[in-house]
Amino acid sequence: MKVLIIRLKQIGDSILALPVCNTLRKSAPDAEIHFMLYEHIAPLFEYHPAIDKIVTITPHERNNKRAFLEKLKQIRAQKYDAVLDIINTPTSLIITRFTGAKIQAGFASEKFRSKFYPHKVRRLGQGAGKRKVPILEVLNIPLDYDYSIDIPLPGDEVEAMQVALQEAGIVKSRPLIAMMVYSRRDYKIWPAKYFIELSDYLISKYNAQIYFVYGPGEEDAVNAIAEQVERSESVFTQPQAPSTRDLACLLHCVDFFIGNDGGPRHISQAVGTSTFSIFSPLISKRGWIPNYPDPKHQAIDITDVEGISDKQKEKFKQNLQDYYLKITPQMVIERLDKMLENRDKFKLSHNNE
Repeated sequence: MKVLIIRLKQIGDSILALPVCNTLRKSAPDAEIHFMLYEHIAPLFEYHPAIDKIVTITPHERNNKRAFLEKLKQIRAQKYDAVLDIINTPTSLIITRFTGAKIQAGFASEKFRSKFYPHKVRRLGQGAGKRKVPILEVLNIPLDYDYSIDIPLPGDEVEAMQVALQEAGIVKSRPLIAMMVYSRRDYKIWPAKYFIELSDYLISKYNAQIYFVYGPGEEDAVNAIAEQVERSESVFTQPQAPSTRDLACLLHCVDFFIGNDGGPRHISQAVGTSTFSIFSPLISKRGWIPNYPDPKHQAIDITDVEGISDKQKEKFKQNLQDYYLKITPQMVIERLDKMLENRDKFKLSHNNE
């Protein structure tokens, strides 16, 4: 059985699709599993044991009609037995239907295009990492569920990253904390002044080194924040936005991840690094952190502010700044201290107190 799984979304959504690949691999060990992703995300999954081949689509292929038609022909030539579209966009629907596969499945929804899938699966309201797995039911095989989202990394690439960090001035005996202080989505950004205060605290209390990570086009904004941290000698920023696999190796090498919700947070969890995230009112921490609550992966959102419920948080969607100001650095610090002070893996120093 040859199966194409389509997930044309960004980093976090792609990682959270891994339970579909993992469950299919466990349930049908002899299946040939192809995973379709955006080109810039693909390197992250290159060594994954549940994926036999990664199929990519480039911006040019998406935006140029002739190039897109050629891509469709290449995909059809693979002669898939089943195509599982777990994103249900106009583009993914066209790809699915053009394959000619005997089984062409998508999720049932209120959107008109969902009617064009020969096999429709009811979307379940389960948490992150689980909600897409039911699409495998169309294959009519016994399912052995595997909801893990682990991403393996080549040992030599991890070692090369460790060397690069030391050459950049990272001191191995001090804790290294990755911090995502910006986002290309403005509704996901905790105030910069709060990140500066938090950085000062972590450096002072734990003798930490802070490594700011960022994506394309975010360098100037991130550097402006880094320059305002009091002990700037303990702050590092990457010279340029790295590839997804370089970023994965970096996040594997750090001791902890803190920051806005986004791709780096998902990668950190997938490579085994503990995380603490600050969530927007537009997103549920319970819905987007696999197996939440998890001692290794915690978060804060507006429902953690006294007297505010999930229903009441709706009013903050109109004024995100008011929302974020209510989640103070002290609230974050109280939760972080409980995580950091009880983890043996962190070389957390109190010598400077």
